Amino acid sequence: INPYNLNYMFDSGVERKIGIHSISSTVYYNDIKMNLILSYDKVKNIKNQRLPFPLPENGDESNFEYGLDFQYNLNQAEFNISYLVKKNIPILKIPDFNISESNVHVIGLNLLYIYDEITMRMENAIFLAKNNEKFYQGIFQLEFPPIFDFTIGSQLFGTHNIKNSAKGIYSIGSPIFLLTDTSPLLVTSLSRLFNDDTIELKILIMSEILDGYGSSLGTEITYNITDNLKTSINYANFLKGNSQSTFNNLSNYSNIKLSLNYFF
Repeated sequence: INPYNLNYMFDSGVERKIGIHSISSTVYYNDIKMNLILSYDKVKNIKNQRLPFPLPENGDESNFEYGLDFQYNLNQAEFNISYLVKKNIPILKIPDFNISESNVHVIGLNLLYIYDEITMRMENAIFLAKNNEKFYQGIFQLEFPPIFDFTIGSQLFGTHNIKNSAKGIYSIGSPIFLLTDTSPLLVTSLSRLFNDDTIELKILIMSEILDGYGSSLGTEITYNITDNLKTSINYANFLKGNSQSTFNNLSNYSNIKLSLNYFF
């Protein structure tokens, strides 16, 4: 439902999301959780003008959108199926980067399974658009127990144009999917806290694993000066692959960012 601030497309968590007006209702029945979301608001992504290729951007008109979600809980597993209707979704055509729009119906199938201290997640979405266009996106994620006090997670992002029927990549879900047209993308993250949790180190590695073979390495160090004030330094380096790699467009986007944040 929520659009993205694509200035933070390589970050994780809710920081990437833009708040909109919506209504959410949740009903619990035994081991079943049912959720209904309704929205009538201006749903528009914020683009990052510095990125060296155009990003899909929604129109700024108000649209009625809705979603249904059913979740079934087991002892060590959780199964989820969802249905979402999105209006005027931008579609990014690669390699020419033209953008068109379409109303999209999204069917989601997700699975969470916990084995010992390892958490496995599968998130899948099938997009149905006009003119019988069909498109698939999926994530497979593993979260491991801490090793040398490092929290380790690994995600595999993949896309598939079903019968080559879709015009391009749909801009729903993680913005990282916009980099998966050439190859599935393996993302590995490591994080650790130091000095009584006042310092946090994060390392992020992304690689095209089947074609293209572009990659990137990112590090971030955050220091909590006080409860309301923190500073951070972030370094991101994008490495070119072969002639097919989407990362070739990002090599000049390598950057160092310093920030100071105050919370009130």
